[in-house]
Amino acid sequence: SALERAVFMGEYECVKALVELGADVNEKDSEGYFPLAIAARHGQAKVAKYLIGQGADVYAEDGMGFSVLHITLKHKQAAVLQVL
Repeated sequence: SALERAVFMGEYECVKALVELGADVNEKDSEGYFPLAIAARHGQAKVAKYLIGQGADVYAEDGMGFSVLHITLKHKQAAVLQVL
């Protein structure tokens, strides 16, 4: 989705605009990925904090059953860990 791409790229303003236009912060794609998991994996702490503030589920699991916390630790994203 456009939101997932913006999160991946760390495009904070684009993420914000898409959410304001109605993008679902908890929508999972066909592989079970969702915006907060993508932010966690790629170290996008500012985006992650925004998504959480907009209601992103910090307890959600991806298609493989990994939580956001697990993804954050697996990819050694200390900045994201601080916002969780």
